[in-house]
Amino acid sequence: MFGLSLTYVIGFALLLAVVMVVFALLTRRGRRKVDDQALYVQALQALLDGDQTGAFYKLKEVVSQNSENIDAYLRLGMILAERNNVDSAIRVHSELLLRSGLKADQVKAIRTCLIDDYIRDRQNDRAIELLTSEYERDVRDRQMGEKLLDLLIANEEWEQAEQVAERLYKQDHRTYQSRFADVKIKLADQLHQEGKSKKARSLYKAAYDLDQSKAEAWVKTGESYLAEKRPEDAVKSWRYLAETYPRSAHLVLDRLEKTLFDLGQFNALGGILEKILEQEPDNIEAAMALGNLYAKKGNYERAEEYYRQIIEVKPGYTPATVGLAAIYRQQGKTDEALDTLEKLLSGKEIAVKEA
Repeated sequence: MFGLSLTYVIGFALLLAVVMVVFALLTRRGRRKVDDQALYVQALQALLDGDQTGAFYKLKEVVSQNSENIDAYLRLGMILAERNNVDSAIRVHSELLLRSGLKADQVKAIRTCLIDDYIRDRQNDRAIELLTSEYERDVRDRQMGEKLLDLLIANEEWEQAEQVAERLYKQDHRTYQSRFADVKIKLADQLHQEGKSKKARSLYKAAYDLDQSKAEAWVKTGESYLAEKRPEDAVKSWRYLAETYPRSAHLVLDRLEKTLFDLGQFNALGGILEKILEQEPDNIEAAMALGNLYAKKGNYERAEEYYRQIIEVKPGYTPATVGLAAIYRQQGKTDEALDTLEKLLSGKEIAVKEA
């Protein structure tokens, strides 16, 4: 009986000791967890206050006590990157990816940091590879798509950039319309340089259909025809732009003049310019070109008429004033020519009609 009671007492004492040890460990762990959380909050507060150094050392202490705090590791790496220690940031973020049991949102956050590290370190190829992988996981992530598009454009990888821009455009036509058109033009430029003019023209026209402010697409369409020794088609492209969108005509007037001259169709330029002025009477570039055209033909009366119209709209416009003085000189009106140039230099207005 006595032996049984002693055994019972010893067993109870051992059990009590185990319970006390477990309780102490749990209490210590709970206290440490509270301490970790408090320290982490202090680190975040330091970041908010702009104290990167203080935040850095607090975060290091947090991860030394709790290696499961993924966010603390992420922020440590970000601070390292911002302090130009990108190699260490890449190492921290890369090692995080090797951990098992990570949640999907944690994996995405780590990869996003790693992408930023690569971009900061100018490892564009690696950044593009990781960005492409992330964007393929969720093509609805426009922020990731925009970042990938920016990097592809910076890297002049136009084919892939066009694919990404098209995806973004399909999600939001208005926001990405202009960028999609720009990328198409750049890809067309590349194809044109490679001698693939037909494909280039298709892209130029598609870019213009997307965004009609991209008048340079029609300019380049004509240039691609010239590269294939098809000047008549080049003229058609430029004429279409000039007559349909007269405000963009100044982009092609010089090209039209030279190409038409080479084709022996110099007189056709006058009809194009007059059509532009019918639609847009205040188009100074077209009026100036028409005045110059009449001056070259020796029709000084008509040339003077256009130069004076320009000066009326825009007093002191140097090209028109010089043109007016030049035709006076051609007609032997030296005094009028000198008087016109003197007024230009003195800033005086030239009379629209002579007495």
